[in-house]
Amino acid sequence: MQVSGGAPAYAWSVSGGSLPPGISMNSSGAVFGIPTKSGSYNFAIKTIDSLKNSVSKNFQLTVNSPPDASKCVTIDGSGSIGIELIARDTGFMDIGQSCGARWSLQSFLAGDERKKWVAFADSLKPVLHNFKPITAARWTLYRSDDFGASACQNVSEKVYVVPCDYGFRANAFMGGHEVRLALSDDYTVLAHEIGHSFANLYDEYSEAGREPLEGGAGNCIKLQNIKDCPWSTGCFDGCNYQSAGKGWYRDAQQDLMASGQINDDQYGPIDMKIIRALLSK
Repeated sequence: MQVSGGAPAYAWSVSGGSLPPGISMNSSGAVFGIPTKSGSYNFAIKTIDSLKNSVSKNFQLTVNSPPDASKCVTIDGSGSIGIELIARDTGFMDIGQSCGARWSLQSFLAGDERKKWVAFADSLKPVLHNFKPITAARWTLYRSDDFGASACQNVSEKVYVVPCDYGFRANAFMGGHEVRLALSDDYTVLAHEIGHSFANLYDEYSEAGREPLEGGAGNCIKLQNIKDCPWSTGCFDGCNYQSAGKGWYRDAQQDLMASGQINDDQYGPIDMKIIRALLSK
């Protein structure tokens, strides 16, 4: 715990509620331990300085249940880097999407929607075979059969799948290891989004009116003159809006991060270099 102001030293205590079972805090404000029971816990922390001034604050800490490993299904691959598919309904994380479809939980557990879920997961196997350096030897594709929850341990990329056919645009957190897909998406879309979530690769297509982030991913560069291209592969228009022959550029005329997911296009040379560097860590 930390506090600003007052006169050191500080004495810390739990003044209301309780920490999760298995978690403790000492008088120096250090919180430690391993929680032993899931649930949401409300508590208040109080600190007193050397002049007897005090302040307290309320906190809430949620302890999630451990993954149910019996519901983790290996689809393909044998590598240490996991991609886990998790079915969930659309919600607050999908603001701006026009699809509000929901899974039928009963049917997901044992019915037509379960068959659809299993078939969809199997259809994504080519993501481990068609897009080097993502390979079945280094990566594993998993399916969680625990609706709305992760069931697999030590995964790198969590892929949340909503039951939409239209009105939902796949997306990912840049370098955030989370992807959102719809049932209508295919393995090429997943490979594109993993480029974002795993390697922080930026979209390389031209999209008028949208500027890329300053200091964006290393697969895009900003040049005043294309003749100054530092890549041996050359530089090409892309990485969002270009104007008057200057702006942002990419390393290939057409690749997976630029194509809008067409015909199993591959990652560009710089993309592959970035991914390989991450895999070597």
